[in-house]
Amino acid sequence: FGSSSFYWGVASFPSTFSPVPWAACTAPSVMSARIARSAASLAMAWALAAASPPPQPQEPQLRGGGNSSVAGLRSASAAAPAAAPAAHLVWKGDRTMYCLSSDGNRIGDGVKVQLWECDQTWRSSGQNFYLDRDGRLRMHADPSYCMVIDGDEYRDGAKIQLWRCDAGNERQIWQFGGLAASGQISQYSPRPGGGSMCVSIDANKAFNGAKIQLWSCAGAAQDWLRVSLGSGGRFAYASPNEDKACASPFAPVSQSAEACVAAAEALWPGSGCSDMSGSTVPWPEVVRSVDKPSWPQGCSRYGACQGGCGLYFNPGGAGGSCPTQGDCMSIDVICRMALP
Repeated sequence: FGSSSFYWGVASFPSTFSPVPWAACTAPSVMSARIARSAASLAMAWALAAASPPPQPQEPQLRGGGNSSVAGLRSASAAAPAAAPAAHLVWKGDRTMYCLSSDGNRIGDGVKVQLWECDQTWRSSGQNFYLDRDGRLRMHADPSYCMVIDGDEYRDGAKIQLWRCDAGNERQIWQFGGLAASGQISQYSPRPGGGSMCVSIDANKAFNGAKIQLWSCAGAAQDWLRVSLGSGGRFAYASPNEDKACASPFAPVSQSAEACVAAAEALWPGSGCSDMSGSTVPWPEVVRSVDKPSWPQGCSRYGACQGGCGLYFNPGGAGGSCPTQGDCMSIDVICRMALP
Protein backbone atom coordinates (compact mmCIF):
# COMPACT_ATOMS: atom_id res chain seq x y z
CA PHE A 1 0.00 0.00 0.00
CA GLY A 2 1.21 3.52 -0.50
CA SER A 3 1.24 3.28 -4.26
CA SER A 4 -1.13 5.45 -6.22
CA SER A 5 -2.11 2.50 -8.42
CA PHE A 6 -4.35 -0.42 -7.49
CA TYR A 7 -3.32 -3.90 -8.60
CA TRP A 8 -5.81 -6.65 -9.21
CA GLY A 9 -3.94 -9.88 -8.67
CA VAL A 10 -4.49 -13.22 -10.34
CA ALA A 11 -3.24 -16.22 -8.11
CA SER A 12 -1.80 -22.31 -1.28
CA PHE A 13 -1.51 -21.69 2.03
CA PRO A 14 1.36 -23.35 3.92
CA SER A 15 2.26 -22.30 6.00
CA THR A 16 -17.11 -10.32 18.08
CA PHE A 17 -16.17 -6.02 18.58
CA SER A 18 -19.42 -4.81 20.13
CA PRO A 19 -22.10 -4.03 17.55
CA VAL A 20 -21.82 -0.68 15.84
CA PRO A 21 -24.74 1.30 14.40
CA TRP A 22 -26.23 -0.27 11.31
CA ALA A 23 -25.65 1.33 7.97
CA ALA A 24 -28.72 2.55 6.15
CA CYS A 25 -29.85 0.41 3.25
CA THR A 26 -30.27 3.40 1.02
CA ALA A 27 -27.92 5.99 2.47
CA PRO A 28 -25.95 7.51 -0.46
CA SER A 29 -22.52 6.82 1.07
CA VAL A 30 -23.37 3.17 1.71
CA MET A 31 -24.88 2.68 -1.69
CA SER A 32 -21.82 4.13 -3.39
CA ALA A 33 -19.59 1.79 -1.40
CA ARG A 34 -21.71 -1.16 -2.38
CA ILE A 35 -21.57 -0.24 -6.04
CA ALA A 36 -17.80 0.03 -5.79
CA ARG A 37 -17.51 -3.56 -4.57
CA SER A 38 -17.91 -6.05 -7.36
CA ALA A 39 -20.02 -9.10 -6.57
CA ALA A 40 -18.78 -10.74 -9.75
CA SER A 41 -15.15 -10.41 -8.68
CA LEU A 42 -15.77 -12.02 -5.32
CA ALA A 43 -17.84 -14.83 -6.84
CA MET A 44 -15.09 -15.54 -9.36
CA ALA A 45 -12.59 -15.60 -6.52
CA TRP A 46 -14.44 -18.29 -4.58
CA ALA A 47 -14.99 -20.29 -7.75
CA LEU A 48 -11.27 -20.27 -8.56
CA ALA A 49 -10.32 -21.22 -5.04
CA ALA A 50 -12.91 -24.00 -4.85
CA ALA A 51 -11.69 -25.45 -8.14
CA SER A 52 -8.10 -25.77 -6.88
CA PRO A 53 -7.05 -28.73 -4.72
CA PRO A 54 -6.00 -27.78 -1.20
CA PRO A 55 -2.24 -27.17 -0.90
CA GLN A 56 0.01 -29.62 0.85
CA PRO A 57 1.21 -28.39 4.24
CA GLN A 58 4.72 -26.97 4.24
CA GLU A 59 7.27 -26.97 7.00
CA PRO A 60 6.74 -24.05 9.36
CA GLN A 61 9.27 -21.30 8.80
CA LEU A 62 10.34 -18.84 11.47
CA ARG A 63 10.62 -15.50 9.74
CA GLY A 64 10.33 -12.01 11.06
CA GLY A 65 12.49 -9.13 12.13
CA GLY A 66 12.54 -5.63 13.48
CA ASN A 67 11.90 -5.45 17.18
CA SER A 68 9.77 -8.59 17.17
CA SER A 69 10.60 -11.50 19.43
CA VAL A 70 10.08 -15.08 18.29
CA ALA A 71 10.49 -16.53 21.76
CA GLY A 72 7.89 -19.06 22.77
CA LEU A 73 6.74 -20.04 19.27
CA ARG A 74 4.39 -22.95 19.41
CA SER A 75 2.51 -25.21 17.05
CA ALA A 76 -1.05 -24.03 16.53
CA SER A 77 -2.31 -27.60 16.73
CA ALA A 78 -1.34 -27.78 20.42
CA ALA A 79 -3.24 -24.66 21.38
CA ALA A 80 -6.49 -24.41 23.31
CA PRO A 81 -9.80 -24.27 21.39
CA ALA A 82 -11.77 -21.06 20.96
CA ALA A 83 -15.37 -20.42 21.94
CA ALA A 84 -16.45 -18.76 18.67
CA PRO A 85 -16.62 -20.17 15.11
CA ALA A 86 -13.46 -19.95 13.04
CA ALA A 87 -13.47 -17.22 10.41
CA HIS A 88 -11.41 -16.46 7.32
CA LEU A 89 -10.62 -12.80 6.67
CA VAL A 90 -10.72 -12.55 2.88
CA TRP A 91 -9.42 -9.64 0.83
CA LYS A 92 -12.18 -8.25 -1.37
CA GLY A 93 -9.92 -6.37 -3.75
CA ASP A 94 -8.93 -8.90 -6.41
CA ARG A 95 -10.20 -11.65 -8.66
CA THR A 96 -8.71 -14.50 -6.66
CA MET A 97 -9.12 -15.66 -3.06
CA TYR A 98 -6.55 -14.56 -0.52
CA CYS A 99 -6.78 -14.61 3.28
CA LEU A 100 -4.97 -13.14 6.24
CA SER A 101 -2.60 -15.89 7.37
CA SER A 102 0.06 -16.41 10.01
CA ASP A 103 3.48 -17.21 8.59
CA GLY A 104 4.09 -20.95 8.52
CA ASN A 105 0.79 -21.67 10.30
CA ARG A 106 2.58 -20.71 13.50
CA ILE A 107 1.22 -18.94 16.56
CA GLY A 108 3.55 -17.01 18.84
CA ASP A 109 5.00 -13.62 19.69
CA GLY A 110 6.31 -11.88 16.59
CA VAL A 111 4.92 -14.24 13.94
CA LYS A 112 4.08 -12.04 10.98
CA VAL A 113 0.65 -11.93 9.39
CA GLN A 114 0.79 -12.19 5.63
CA LEU A 115 -1.44 -12.88 2.65
CA TRP A 116 -1.92 -16.41 1.36
CA GLU A 117 -4.40 -18.31 -0.77
CA CYS A 118 -7.40 -19.33 1.31
CA ASP A 119 -7.56 -22.97 2.32
CA GLN A 120 -11.16 -24.04 1.89
CA THR A 121 -10.57 -27.24 3.83
CA TRP A 122 -10.16 -24.95 6.90
CA ARG A 123 -7.24 -27.09 8.08
CA SER A 124 -4.72 -24.25 7.88
CA SER A 125 -4.94 -23.03 11.46
CA GLY A 126 -2.98 -19.87 10.68
CA GLN A 127 -5.94 -18.60 8.65
CA ASN A 128 -8.58 -19.18 11.31
CA PHE A 129 -9.37 -16.10 13.39
CA TYR A 130 -12.32 -14.79 15.32
CA LEU A 131 -13.35 -11.32 16.42
CA ASP A 132 -14.16 -11.23 20.11
CA ARG A 133 -16.71 -8.95 21.76
CA ASP A 134 -14.05 -6.41 22.70
CA GLY A 135 -12.81 -6.08 19.11
CA ARG A 136 -9.65 -8.21 19.33
CA LEU A 137 -8.84 -10.48 16.41
CA ARG A 138 -7.85 -13.71 18.14
CA MET A 139 -6.39 -16.91 16.72
CA HIS A 140 -9.03 -19.61 16.80
CA ALA A 141 -6.49 -22.33 17.63
CA ASP A 142 -5.04 -20.33 20.53
CA PRO A 143 -7.22 -17.40 21.66
CA SER A 144 -4.46 -16.09 23.92
CA TYR A 145 -2.82 -14.67 20.78
CA CYS A 146 -4.08 -11.62 18.89
CA MET A 147 -3.37 -9.82 15.64
CA VAL A 148 -1.50 -6.64 16.60
CA ILE A 149 0.68 -3.81 15.28
CA ASP A 150 4.42 -4.37 15.67
CA GLY A 151 5.58 -2.12 18.50
CA ASP A 152 2.13 -0.50 18.74
CA GLU A 153 3.39 2.06 16.21
CA TYR A 154 0.78 4.10 14.38
CA ARG A 155 2.67 4.68 11.14
CA ASP A 156 2.29 3.81 7.48
CA GLY A 157 4.07 0.52 6.79
CA ALA A 158 4.06 -0.85 10.36
CA LYS A 159 4.07 -4.66 10.31
CA ILE A 160 1.02 -6.64 11.41
CA GLN A 161 1.92 -9.63 13.54
CA LEU A 162 0.75 -11.94 16.32
CA TRP A 163 1.37 -11.24 19.98
CA ARG A 164 -0.08 -12.41 23.26
CA CYS A 165 -3.36 -10.60 23.91
CA ASP A 166 -3.22 -7.79 26.47
CA ALA A 167 -6.54 -6.66 27.95
CA GLY A 168 -4.99 -3.32 28.87
CA ASN A 169 -3.71 -2.46 25.39
CA GLU A 170 -6.30 -0.56 23.32
CA ARG A 171 -4.04 -0.72 20.29
CA GLN A 172 -4.92 -4.41 19.98
CA ILE A 173 -8.56 -3.49 19.37
CA TRP A 174 -9.97 -3.33 15.84
CA GLN A 175 -13.19 -2.16 14.26
CA PHE A 176 -14.44 -4.28 11.41
CA GLY A 177 -16.99 -2.95 8.93
CA GLY A 178 -20.13 -3.12 11.08
CA LEU A 179 -22.31 -6.12 11.84
CA ALA A 180 -21.92 -7.66 8.38
CA ALA A 181 -18.14 -7.77 9.01
CA SER A 182 -17.39 -6.67 5.50
CA GLY A 183 -15.28 -3.57 5.08
CA GLN A 184 -12.14 -2.01 6.48
CA ILE A 185 -10.35 -3.42 9.51
CA SER A 186 -9.38 -0.22 11.28
CA GLN A 187 -7.81 0.69 14.58
CA TYR A 188 -10.18 1.49 17.44
CA SER A 189 -7.86 4.05 19.02
CA PRO A 190 -7.47 7.21 16.92
CA ARG A 191 -4.07 8.01 15.49
CA PRO A 192 -2.31 10.92 17.20
CA GLY A 193 -2.96 13.91 15.00
CA GLY A 194 -6.19 12.47 13.60
CA GLY A 195 -7.19 10.01 10.91
CA SER A 196 -7.72 6.25 10.93
CA MET A 197 -5.28 3.42 10.27
CA CYS A 198 -6.31 0.24 8.44
CA VAL A 199 -5.04 -3.27 7.77
CA SER A 200 -3.67 -3.10 4.22
CA ILE A 201 -1.78 -5.13 1.63
CA ASP A 202 1.55 -3.68 0.55
CA ALA A 203 1.00 -1.95 -2.83
CA ASN A 204 -2.51 -3.49 -3.00
CA LYS A 205 -0.91 -6.44 -4.79
CA ALA A 206 -2.09 -9.95 -3.85
CA PHE A 207 0.30 -12.90 -3.93
CA ASN A 208 1.39 -15.61 -1.53
CA GLY A 209 3.52 -13.99 1.15
CA ALA A 210 2.46 -10.39 0.45
CA LYS A 211 3.17 -8.10 3.40
CA ILE A 212 0.24 -7.11 5.59
CA GLN A 213 0.79 -3.71 7.14
CA LEU A 214 -0.84 -0.71 8.72
CA TRP A 215 -1.68 2.19 6.43
CA SER A 216 -3.86 5.26 6.47
CA CYS A 217 -7.43 4.27 5.61
CA ALA A 218 -8.09 5.19 2.01
CA GLY A 219 -10.87 3.19 0.34
CA ALA A 220 -12.25 -0.08 -1.00
CA ALA A 221 -8.82 -1.60 -1.67
CA GLN A 222 -8.60 -2.09 2.12
CA ASP A 223 -11.90 -3.97 2.38
CA TRP A 224 -12.07 -7.47 3.88
CA LEU A 225 -14.83 -10.06 4.20
CA ARG A 226 -15.42 -12.32 7.19
CA VAL A 227 -16.40 -15.86 6.14
CA SER A 228 -17.43 -17.99 9.14
CA LEU A 229 -17.39 -21.76 9.43
CA GLY A 230 -20.73 -23.35 10.28
CA SER A 231 -21.07 -25.63 13.29
CA GLY A 232 -21.28 -28.83 11.24
CA GLY A 233 -18.26 -27.99 9.10
CA ARG A 234 -20.21 -28.49 5.86
CA PHE A 235 -20.87 -24.83 5.06
CA ALA A 236 -19.26 -21.43 5.46
CA TYR A 237 -21.37 -18.28 5.80
CA ALA A 238 -20.90 -14.64 4.85
CA SER A 239 -22.75 -11.52 3.81
CA PRO A 240 -20.62 -10.79 0.72
CA ASN A 241 -22.77 -8.10 -0.85
CA GLU A 242 -24.74 -6.64 2.03
CA ASP A 243 -28.35 -6.29 0.76
CA LYS A 244 -27.71 -8.01 -2.61
CA ALA A 245 -28.84 -11.50 -3.59
CA CYS A 246 -26.34 -14.34 -3.19
CA ALA A 247 -24.15 -15.02 -6.23
CA SER A 248 -22.27 -18.20 -7.18
CA PRO A 249 -20.41 -19.92 -5.60
CA PHE A 250 -22.44 -18.65 -2.65
CA ALA A 251 -26.08 -19.75 -2.44
CA PRO A 252 -29.06 -18.49 -0.46
CA VAL A 253 -29.94 -20.02 2.90
CA SER A 254 -33.41 -21.04 1.78
CA GLN A 255 -33.91 -24.48 3.31
CA SER A 256 -35.75 -23.58 6.53
CA ALA A 257 -36.09 -21.02 9.29
CA GLU A 258 -33.87 -23.28 11.41
CA ALA A 259 -31.14 -23.10 8.77
CA CYS A 260 -31.50 -19.31 8.85
CA VAL A 261 -30.92 -19.32 12.61
CA ALA A 262 -27.84 -21.57 12.21
CA ALA A 263 -26.41 -19.18 9.61
CA ALA A 264 -26.94 -16.16 11.85
CA GLU A 265 -25.32 -17.97 14.77
CA ALA A 266 -22.24 -18.70 12.63
CA LEU A 267 -21.83 -15.03 11.75
CA TRP A 268 -22.92 -13.46 15.05
CA PRO A 269 -22.50 -16.21 17.66
CA GLY A 270 -24.53 -15.78 20.80
CA SER A 271 -25.35 -12.15 20.04
CA GLY A 272 -29.00 -12.45 19.07
CA CYS A 273 -30.86 -9.16 18.62
CA SER A 274 -31.19 -6.19 20.92
CA ASP A 275 -34.80 -5.14 21.33
CA MET A 276 -36.03 -1.60 21.98
CA SER A 277 -35.33 -1.96 25.70
CA GLY A 278 -31.73 -3.05 25.09
CA SER A 279 -32.32 -6.66 26.08
CA THR A 280 -30.83 -9.43 23.93
CA VAL A 281 -33.30 -11.81 22.28
CA PRO A 282 -31.93 -15.13 20.91
CA TRP A 283 -32.00 -15.74 17.16
CA PRO A 284 -34.67 -18.49 17.31
CA GLU A 285 -37.06 -15.99 18.89
CA VAL A 286 -36.60 -13.26 16.27
CA VAL A 287 -36.69 -15.27 13.04
CA ARG A 288 -39.91 -15.02 11.07
CA SER A 289 -41.01 -16.33 7.71
CA VAL A 290 -42.09 -13.72 5.17
CA ASP A 291 -43.44 -13.75 1.64
CA LYS A 292 -41.62 -10.98 -0.23
CA PRO A 293 -41.16 -11.99 -3.90
CA SER A 294 -39.29 -8.78 -4.77
CA TRP A 295 -36.65 -9.35 -2.08
CA PRO A 296 -33.64 -11.71 -2.35
CA GLN A 297 -34.29 -15.35 -1.60
CA GLY A 298 -33.29 -16.88 1.69
CA CYS A 299 -32.14 -15.50 5.02
CA SER A 300 -31.53 -11.85 5.86
CA ARG A 301 -30.65 -9.96 8.99
CA TYR A 302 -32.38 -6.61 9.29
CA GLY A 303 -31.79 -3.75 11.69
CA ALA A 304 -33.04 -0.24 12.36
CA CYS A 305 -31.02 2.71 13.65
CA GLN A 306 -33.59 3.36 16.40
CA GLY A 307 -33.01 -0.12 17.77
CA GLY A 308 -34.38 -3.57 17.13
CA CYS A 309 -33.41 -6.23 14.61
CA GLY A 310 -34.42 -9.68 13.46
CA LEU A 311 -34.15 -12.39 10.85
CA TYR A 312 -36.26 -12.67 7.73
CA PHE A 313 -36.68 -16.10 6.16
CA ASN A 314 -37.94 -15.50 2.63
CA PRO A 315 -37.87 -18.81 0.69
CA GLY A 316 -39.87 -17.49 -2.28
CA GLY A 317 -37.87 -14.33 -2.97
CA ALA A 318 -36.52 -13.63 -6.45
CA GLY A 319 -35.29 -10.04 -6.19
CA GLY A 320 -31.76 -8.78 -6.72
CA SER A 321 -31.57 -6.52 -3.68
CA CYS A 322 -33.59 -5.12 -0.83
CA PRO A 323 -36.16 -2.45 -1.71
CA THR A 324 -35.91 1.18 -0.71
CA GLN A 325 -36.19 1.36 3.06
CA GLY A 326 -35.31 4.95 3.82
CA ASP A 327 -32.32 6.08 5.80
CA CYS A 328 -32.97 4.06 8.94
CA MET A 329 -33.03 0.44 7.81
CA SER A 330 -30.39 -2.08 6.77
CA ILE A 331 -30.63 -5.61 5.44
CA ASP A 332 -27.70 -8.03 5.24
CA VAL A 333 -28.40 -11.07 3.06
CA ILE A 334 -26.73 -14.16 4.53
CA CYS A 335 -25.21 -16.56 2.02
CA ARG A 336 -23.63 -19.96 2.38
CA MET A 337 -21.04 -21.97 0.48
CA ALA A 338 -20.65 -25.75 0.48
CA LEU A 339 -17.16 -26.85 1.54
CA PRO A 340 -15.04 -29.65 0.04
